[in-house]
Amino acid sequence: MVFFNKETVSMDSSFNVLKSLNEQTQVGFSNIEGKVFVWNYETDGETTGSVNVSGKGFTAIGIANDQTELVKKYFEENGYKIDFFTISAGTLSGISGYKKDKSICVVSTTVWKDEHGMPMAVDKLDVDVSCGELEE
Repeated sequence: MVFFNKETVSMDSSFNVLKSLNEQTQVGFSNIEGKVFVWNYETDGETTGSVNVSGKGFTAIGIANDQTELVKKYFEENGYKIDFFTISAGTLSGISGYKKDKSICVVSTTVWKDEHGMPMAVDKLDVDVSCGELEE
């Protein structure tokens, strides 16, 4: 990392994406840390696979639905396309994959559950964002 006009600038594109996401959405994310995450892909319409990606990520605990939408909107407004192969959703969580050139990000959203494992009727979600680059 280098300092430019008293701001931290990184040569790591994943760090810069997450820093920009945090600044633009004003969501209370944790510190950016190194992360390894899985990226699913389709090769020829029939063959599928996955790759472990080393990148960066952070988490926001207990944020509202509208803040979660700001996170998704950030990627859409910054030239990322939803990777439909990476998307999976359930009743308690969902995963969205975003891709722009070699840059990829995975947004995982989890609904809060009570002590019995049932979804709570509150507007609180945990959101985990991981970004990295594909080696194509």
